Amino acid sequence: MRGLLALLVALAVSAALISVAVALGSLPYLAGPPPPPKPPAPAAHPEGSGRLLTREEKETLLSVLRRDSFLAPYLSRSNWTVKNLDQLRVYPGSKVEALVELAEPQWIEGLETPKYRASMWARTLIVTVNLTAGRVERVEAVPTRPPRDTPLSPRLEEARRVAASHRLVQSLGPSVNLYLVAVYHSGEYPGGLAVFSAFSDKGEVLVAVDLATMTVVERYTSPVYTP
Repeated sequence: MRGLLALLVALAVSAALISVAVALGSLPYLAGPPPPPKPPAPAAHPEGSGRLLTREEKETLLSVLRRDSFLAPYLSRSNWTVKNLDQLRVYPGSKVEALVELAEPQWIEGLETPKYRASMWARTLIVTVNLTAGRVERVEAVPTRPPRDTPLSPRLEEARRVAASHRLVQSLGPSVNLYLVAVYHSGEYPGGLAVFSAFSDKGEVLVAVDLATMTVVERYTSPVYTP
């Protein structure tokens, strides 16, 4: 039962964090609690438009993932798997969309989308591979709360103090954990938008801080609603 509760909390946190990314203009998923959206999955394709991968294509997929210059540092640090490998399909253009699951969350740096750049704690990566070209074409990540607190730069420590003073964080009581989970850079926030997870036995709150002005951005700040 304890493991199931931990899983539900993790999914709720990821969903609420994804809503921030959605609002910043990337992932095409419904935004934010309540209720939280489902974690992102590979893009939907018309049923029957793809076929199951052959054994050779599975081997090619794994080889491309291991050799990719962006992914390799993260994959080499811990065990990892491709979820539902036997059910993956190849679509027109030799495209395969795979969910790469890391053994534990890692700090992923340099994620690029048309709308923003981001660095974040993540355990699940959404990877698009072109089998014919033998290359990774796109990497997205599902943000999640880190397993432990980590040292921050002076600027991010200042942002954490700003987040700690917010009324929603104060409502969690005197014993609150406050972890950095992601930093986004976009046209609207060129100086960066830091997202923190504040949690205690009373609940959890996500707080976004504009690093340029060191102020809380209310539209990206909300409680996390667990099932």
